[in-house]
Amino acid sequence: DEKTTWLTGINSSLIFVVLCCVSFAIRYSLFLVLYPFGVTSELAVIRPVVYGVPESWHVLPYGALGTLCLYWFVYVPFFPMLFGHMLAQRKKILGGGQKVKKE
Repeated sequence: DEKTTWLTGINSSLIFVVLCCVSFAIRYSLFLVLYPFGVTSELAVIRPVVYGVPESWHVLPYGALGTLCLYWFVYVPFFPMLFGHMLAQRKKILGGGQKVKKE
């Protein structure tokens, strides 16, 4: 039926547009939870990895604990800076809302 085909085409186009809009909003909002979770997971996983590697493979002369501390002291201070940058990008793309002028 020609009418059913026409309606199906409109429905699929509408669904596509809605999914694009929803995925766009999710892209810039889901990182609020996933990024800190990813950083925490990475910091938790690196400990067994560093301690599981033979001592002869360590690049730094500090041993496993020194390598782990160096990794944490480099990684952790940059997290707030990177997270702030991502928040600024989110605000730029999604908009920060209207500010009310006080008279």
